[in-house]
Amino acid sequence: MSNGVKIVGGVLLVLLVMLFGGWIQERFFSNNSCVNEIVSQSKSPNGNFKAILFSRDCGPKTNASYQVTVMNHWENLSNTSVGNAFVAYEAPEIRWKDNSTLYVSKASGDVLKAQKEIIVWPFFQKVKFEYLN
Repeated sequence: MSNGVKIVGGVLLVLLVMLFGGWIQERFFSNNSCVNEIVSQSKSPNGNFKAILFSRDCGPKTNASYQVTVMNHWENLSNTSVGNAFVAYEAPEIRWKDNSTLYVSKASGDVLKAQKEIIVWPFFQKVKFEYLN
């Protein structure tokens, strides 16, 4: 085996070990995990979707936020879930207008994300958002 092949193989092995070590450290030893706490949730009138308002706190290095996510009725919010519709520093109120439109009352603070619509997987169903002041 030539020296060039040995060097390339050695470099690839070192990179693989570093990647695996980083994954192990992040997965099992990281203290920066986020915590989601459900504030309120509401099913769409036909029961296909649920809208969840939750607070998300990722530790002392970040500000806690209020987020809104819409998901299929059988899905559950986890600590890795993020708001797919709305994110702000103050909690909005949410309620369904119809089967595919959610009213979100904007809080007076900074709004970080305000989607007009999303596609909910796996059935590619559209949910729209109307923002009320």
